[in-house]
Amino acid sequence: PHGREGFDRRSSSRGRSPGRGHGGPTTSGSHAEVPLGPLASPVLCIFTLPEMLRDCDRIFNLFSLYGNILRIKLLTKTSGALVMFEDAVQAEGAIVCLNGLRLFGGTLEVDFSKHQFIAAPFTSSDAAMTKDYAQSPNNKFRRQEHWQHIHPPTVTAHFSNGAPALREASLAEHLAAFGAQRPRRIRFFESRGQRNDRRTGLAEWADPSAVAECIALVNNAVVEGFTLRLAFSVNSV
Repeated sequence: PHGREGFDRRSSSRGRSPGRGHGGPTTSGSHAEVPLGPLASPVLCIFTLPEMLRDCDRIFNLFSLYGNILRIKLLTKTSGALVMFEDAVQAEGAIVCLNGLRLFGGTLEVDFSKHQFIAAPFTSSDAAMTKDYAQSPNNKFRRQEHWQHIHPPTVTAHFSNGAPALREASLAEHLAAFGAQRPRRIRFFESRGQRNDRRTGLAEWADPSAVAECIALVNNAVVEGFTLRLAFSVNSV
């Protein structure tokens, strides 16, 4: 039955092999630009899940950069997970950008699932491995302009909604406290607009893997009383 334990390895509509997704075409501009094939599904499989990423919230922090996530399920019989997006277009964007990404000492292998949805948990053990995000305020794709800022992994992260008192040294300390590598460079933007008390800027690392790890660990975390937002950026510090 749909959403139950296990998944099989299916070739997607693009015939991807592991590693081809990372650094591939971006879905910037509109999520509708990504073509779909006959095997498309709103549910994707993560076949090779590093131990540090075996956490629903960390998976959400990274994969929600490519669409609104409804539910995530960790699989007990394998080291993988299922991630359910609102539609197959969003799932495809995550596959294109994250398949083959190296992080936490492993390499992500991501593709469409044979399932079309993840069922609500039937048992207490299922409930412990499944988390619902349908009503999460951290699903950010609610307006068309949000689709303009989707990028594959880069060496730079854009951060926003930082605390008013946040500074370069304190931001680096907070990131390290969550287990992320310290960035090589940080640049804050000048405050503008109605929410000029919130700090925004860019942070740069040596490679995309370090940025992806930081996003998985720190995106949506409360830092100095504010929910810090992180995403890949094509801009330079």
